[in-house]
Amino acid sequence: MMPRAAIGHRRRVQWAWPALGVVLLLLVVGLSLTPRPPHVPLGPHGDKLAHWVAYAVLMGYHAWLYPGRWMRMAWALFLVALGIALEGLQGWGGVRRFEYADMVADAAGVATGLGLVLLAVAVGCLPPSPFRTPALRPRRGRRV
Repeated sequence: MMPRAAIGHRRRVQWAWPALGVVLLLLVVGLSLTPRPPHVPLGPHGDKLAHWVAYAVLMGYHAWLYPGRWMRMAWALFLVALGIALEGLQGWGGVRRFEYADMVADAAGVATGLGLVLLAVAVGCLPPSPFRTPALRPRRGRRV
């Protein structure tokens, strides 16, 4: 059983986990909409790799943070929609180009991040989410 002081400390810092997720989202939105994004020196398709990694990190973090099946699906759909919307805004702004390949890289990143988290959960090498409380645990026989 956890001491009372530890439980109080855990509740006080629990807000930091979603706040980090918001910071990651704002970073991706900001970098997507800035007129002069940082140059990624990874060859002619380095920006696609950057899209893939960014969305894999976003999805992996949120899939770990919110462990329910429906929450993971909701985050996956939200992030794919965000990638499409940001790409549309880039094309509409006139400074940056609209590219379907960026949307594909975003969606591939979401799939990769979700797949890695599901694999890590199945293998048992992922620490439990700070939001996984006994009340949220699935009943026996149900999959998450």
